[in-house]
Amino acid sequence: MNPAYSFAGFNLADYYLDDYDEAKAAPVLEILAHHASGIALAVRQVRLAVLEGDPEAATAPLKEILRGTEDDWPVRTALEAYCNMGWEKQLEGEVELC
Repeated sequence: MNPAYSFAGFNLADYYLDDYDEAKAAPVLEILAHHASGIALAVRQVRLAVLEGDPEAATAPLKEILRGTEDDWPVRTALEAYCNMGWEKQLEGEVELC
């Protein structure tokens, strides 16, 4: 995988995340983090943190998404993953999530 080609990298990360394979998704996202940034990366970071059961790791990228966009897909995808774990109390008082 060419790390500069983020489209392919995000598709590969999504494939692993959709398959609940955090062991394969994590290194892909680590490489992407050196070459890409923004909302697209943050969504995948939230999803990975959810698979790893790590609410602290999910909180910062979720806040980035909520501050950075009003687009439906990133907000809906990240919130769905976050709230399905029952983690909304992590941001209680800061933002209305679920």
